[in-house]
Amino acid sequence: MPYNVALEKLQGSIIEGDPQIAMPLVKAKPHLSSQEQLNIYIDGYLLRLCKAVQADYPCLAAYLGQKKMEELVEAYAEATPSRSYNLDFYPFGFWRYLKQGNVSVEVRDLAELEGVIAEIFMLPGSMPLGACDLAVLNPNELDRKVFTLRPAGRLLTFTHDVESYMRSFKQGKTPTTILPNDTYLYVYRHNREVKRRLLDKGEYELLMRIAPGKSLNAAIEASFEAGGGAEEDFMVQVMGWVSQWISEGFFAIEPCNQLARTCE
Repeated sequence: MPYNVALEKLQGSIIEGDPQIAMPLVKAKPHLSSQEQLNIYIDGYLLRLCKAVQADYPCLAAYLGQKKMEELVEAYAEATPSRSYNLDFYPFGFWRYLKQGNVSVEVRDLAELEGVIAEIFMLPGSMPLGACDLAVLNPNELDRKVFTLRPAGRLLTFTHDVESYMRSFKQGKTPTTILPNDTYLYVYRHNREVKRRLLDKGEYELLMRIAPGKSLNAAIEASFEAGGGAEEDFMVQVMGWVSQWISEGFFAIEPCNQLARTCE
């Protein structure tokens, strides 16, 4: 049998968790059968996958307890072979797996938040849009300006206050409950750090309208029509939001404008 074919069979045996695939290729030893030898590799492979997942979800493990966490991770690893050469990507599917599983809503919410943080850390970086980038635009250009969220960023909404739980966990506290509360977040990478910004519902809704590529003016008009209220008060609130978003690096500068940038 060609060497590359033998390697493929060995790999298949390990990934599929089936020693029968490669057992004819493995010579039995006096104290270790062919199947037992292959099981060592299979168990080691699963253990490595489980450790990679657990490393990305320490907050979830603290909430669930180590035993329950291990049970869920092992079930995920047994059902989900790695599809990438990079093991860093493997844990990204865990929170999606839990969304389809028999776990509580707060567990799904916390897993999603922690998983998205890990994903954002690995996404390509971008330069933040600054006030100086807008200063060169005339009023008409500013009206039509499309604000682009950072590529390494996600708008998230949850039915439980997983942000407070995670903040407490990172401060070394161990709360036992995650309270129901509608929670809106923008998680993004800025200055080589993954940030979590708690949003008002109105902020979240406006950013969700901006995200698909609407101009700021069009997004503001749509939000006002949806929410109603006094237009002057709404515009004052929105201008405060936008100013704060820009100062916190919510938006990315277009790649074509990076070389021509005149400010830091």
